[in-house]
Amino acid sequence: MKNLITTLAMICIFMHAMSQDKSKSQVIFKDGDRNKTIEKIVFTNQQGVKVGEFDVKSNNPYSRIISSGIQEERDTRTKYYKTSGQKVSGIMNNTSKVKHAEYLNENVERIGNDVRLLTNRSEEVKGLVNVLYLYNRDNMMVGAKGNFQLLDEKGRVKKEIEVNTDIRSTAISNDGEYLSFNYGGIVDHYDSQIFDEGFSLYDTKTGQEILNIVSRDEGYVKPPFMREHLVVFNLDQGRNSLYYIIDPDNRHYYSKTLSRNELFRLKKITTTGFEFEGERVENYEQSFTKTSF
Repeated sequence: MKNLITTLAMICIFMHAMSQDKSKSQVIFKDGDRNKTIEKIVFTNQQGVKVGEFDVKSNNPYSRIISSGIQEERDTRTKYYKTSGQKVSGIMNNTSKVKHAEYLNENVERIGNDVRLLTNRSEEVKGLVNVLYLYNRDNMMVGAKGNFQLLDEKGRVKKEIEVNTDIRSTAISNDGEYLSFNYGGIVDHYDSQIFDEGFSLYDTKTGQEILNIVSRDEGYVKPPFMREHLVVFNLDQGRNSLYYIIDPDNRHYYSKTLSRNELFRLKKITTTGFEFEGERVENYEQSFTKTSF
């Protein structure tokens, strides 16, 4: 009986510690309008006591770049700045995913800066997404780069990840260990892509990219999403769709092309397979191609 009481006491202490650590966040938008810029994020504990605050403007990783420009009078989420004297190659650290090398020597005459929230499936704020869009004198986009600021429970930056593409849609695991996004698809005035279009997966502990899948004109890269511990995205090929089910813990993924008819009958994507109308189930291990990375 004494051991049982001791065990229960230890469980209560553990649960109390867990509740103390878990925080909530309140996002403050300019003028209280969610369509305008994010000004700060306030973090509180379970008792509602403020434990930290993240000021977006003062912590902007691109403040040095945009501070040299003159801000345009546009009260929107994306801020634009007129600038000069910088080349694309001087702003982008890595240009391996740029399709047009000639754009690297272009002078940047205008910069767009977009800041978005990074949230998991539980709508918990895990950080911020910060993207720079680079334009030449003809207002044609000639480059882009992105930054992820991953925050802890008190609003402190615990990890920054820099990428040298645009960032479209994001998905982050509930524990914050894996971060994925799709990129590319932006075209210039000549209807030619600036970047290869693709999908990228990062291990947030190391800050390293662990998987990069490039479309290579195989289809439009749809936004990724989480299914428990798995990351899911697909390449929309019009009549067909190529699905990827990624298991980052075990460093492998499953892939399979579905016809339009199969897509119409697809009811549910689970952690073990696809469920279709008519009680048909296709298991990842048995019916999909498995690839290690």
